[in-house]
Amino acid sequence: MASIDYNELLNQAFDEYSKLVADRREIEWKVAQKEQFIIATINMLPDDKKPAWITLFDKLSGEPVTLSDAVRSVLQASPKKFHTATEVRDALRKMKFDFSQYTTNPLSSVHAALKRLKPEEAEATKTEGVMTWRWKDSGRKVRRRRRSPSVFYPVTSGRMAFYGEFPPVVPPLTFGEDPPRLIMPGEGTKGRR
Repeated sequence: MASIDYNELLNQAFDEYSKLVADRREIEWKVAQKEQFIIATINMLPDDKKPAWITLFDKLSGEPVTLSDAVRSVLQASPKKFHTATEVRDALRKMKFDFSQYTTNPLSSVHAALKRLKPEEAEATKTEGVMTWRWKDSGRKVRRRRRSPSVFYPVTSGRMAFYGEFPPVVPPLTFGEDPPRLIMPGEGTKGRR
């Protein structure tokens, strides 16, 4: 029975892994550049044209749209009209907004989101005994929230540790060399820089 050379197997795996990480970095850089271009271009549009593009952008980006952002886009679509919470909920249903993650009924969730809007964003008033809201045109630009990295890789080589979104490219190991030791947050020497 042939013995398996685990060091060689790991060398190959880490070589392929480092190439994949480099590819991912390149792709994420290109995506970030394209997002900035799209957002800057959306900001050049008149306010009544922005919500449709923002909705499309949010759907394509794969990031969940928050209820507050969806409510804002409904109000921004017709900034001169006062909307009831029921009208906003119905517009969100037409946009196929996913209410499944909310424990309360959609109308109360929408009403709570409307009440949380900042005074400089939306104007609230009573119309025929019912609360209504409309968007205040503040000339506010569309801004994209920064994505927080989902994984942090603590990697060390020798006495230096790296904490960040991506691990550094680790050079291939030679036979008999010890692999880099992972340092987890909270380990290591404190106070040394």
